[in-house]
Amino acid sequence: MDSVETPTRRLSLPTKAAFLAYGTAAFIDTSVTSFCHGAQTCNERNPLLRPIVDNHGVVAAMAVKGAMHTVVALWLSSQHEKHPKAVLWTTIALAVAQGTVDAYNIKQLRR
Repeated sequence: MDSVETPTRRLSLPTKAAFLAYGTAAFIDTSVTSFCHGAQTCNERNPLLRPIVDNHGVVAAMAVKGAMHTVVALWLSSQHEKHPKAVLWTTIALAVAQGTVDAYNIKQLRR
């Protein structure tokens, strides 16, 4: 049986780790945002998502947020073969940025 080449099979181990960190941070952000909206202790600050929350609710906004993260990850993985270092460092930067947002959100929950 021939092996099927998938985008994640081509990624280097450090890049896979960076994608895992980014995905985990994105999941934490979605979870914390959903929780605090349910508890009415926060407001969406992302200017792209705020109108969706205001007009359609948090579930719709979190679906859009998940789709945004998925599109970014798929696009980055498609660029890995041509630009492996750029994809690695961009994914690390996204993970750090998302982790920073997560830390801020969690700090807000404790207030």
